[in-house]
Amino acid sequence: MGQEAIPYASAAAYPFLLRLETMDFVNQQCLLLRRDGHFHLEEEKGRRTKVFEGLLPQDKMRELQQMIDDDQLVQLTQEQIVSPPGDILLDELHVDVFRGDHWQDLFFMDVASRKPFDRSISPLVRWLAALHKEQHRELTEDEGKNDCQLPKKIVLRSRNPASPTTAPRP
Repeated sequence: MGQEAIPYASAAAYPFLLRLETMDFVNQQCLLLRRDGHFHLEEEKGRRTKVFEGLLPQDKMRELQQMIDDDQLVQLTQEQIVSPPGDILLDELHVDVFRGDHWQDLFFMDVASRKPFDRSISPLVRWLAALHKEQHRELTEDEGKNDCQLPKKIVLRSRNPASPTTAPRP
């Protein structure tokens, strides 16, 4: 993610709102959510991956919008997130929120690094854990798994014509 340019005529037309990802030693879960409520959710447990797609009702979108508009979360920067010294238990959380013209990218190494921001982070984690209960359709791993990545825009570029010299033969 990062502070990359948004490939749309205006940021208001940008379709994506949120990307979340959690990972521990056994499970991985990711979500890509569009502003219109369409979501793509992947749950990987061991060697099995389930892929879900659905549409959140407007009341659920309003509820989520309140969570991501929380002042503590809006003002949080990566520099403020620190893992306390000692053992780190793998329990990663990536929170990427589209903030009008850029992505706010936050990475938490473990639960301890989230603790100071628990008021704004815990509701998102609980929301993600309950998302599979929303109405959805299940896709096979082959037809749906994409690690919740944003679609990449393919751009074809014209190249200079080949030079008149030929390549040396081996």
